[in-house]
Amino acid sequence: MYFLKTVDALTVQIRLLRVLQERVYEPLGSNQVHGTNARVIAATHRDMEQLVKQGRFREDLYFRINVIKLALPALSERKEDIPLRLSTGLTLREIERYAIQQALYRNHWKKMAAARELGIDKNTLRRKIDRLEIRKPHSD
Repeated sequence: MYFLKTVDALTVQIRLLRVLQERVYEPLGSNQVHGTNARVIAATHRDMEQLVKQGRFREDLYFRINVIKLALPALSERKEDIPLRLSTGLTLREIERYAIQQALYRNHWKKMAAARELGIDKNTLRRKIDRLEIRKPHSD
């Protein structure tokens, strides 16, 4: 909800607030009001409370959309969520082996859970583990 001009942003915010509160909107170029049952999922990396204090975001809209708040750590703090940017030298077999190993690791080597995560049958997973010679590392 951060726009180039604060005035334009506040105008859009008023319209969005009307849609959320009154469940009506006017299409562009129309003077007729239409009903809606819209829901909004909003995400931002900005400090919305600070924008409200600065007058750059409407307080009433903020409280209307701030029903459930999920705070995710920065991607730099969630390295496991960064996709593996694979080098071109890996074979399909190596990629498959890595994917299975990671699923097993994430699921504490519980094969049923790993198979579910991978979207394959548990027997298929067992065959692949044998074929790819995947072994559980020994913990010291």
